[in-house]
Amino acid sequence: HKVLVALFILLIDKIGYLDEQYGSYFEDTDYFMRTINAGGKLGIAENTLVSHKSKGTFNKIWSKEKQEEVFKRNEKIYENKFGKNYPFLS
Repeated sequence: HKVLVALFILLIDKIGYLDEQYGSYFEDTDYFMRTINAGGKLGIAENTLVSHKSKGTFNKIWSKEKQEEVFKRNEKIYENKFGKNYPFLS
């Protein structure tokens, strides 16, 4: 685990933290692109289970309209930075 932490610290030193202008939606996608653009690689942890309730918190605090508004705003921020470029989804 120490190697993983060291690698993550090196990545933060190289590309910084999550972009706070997003707040939610696309902050992770932005980080992936900055990682790729800095010469990093993304990988898949096979045989791993991640439990994540999509929009679990947002459904409690935001209306569907607010969620859509924030998503669309952040999509524009992302696409202004990177274009419609989502290479890790293919």
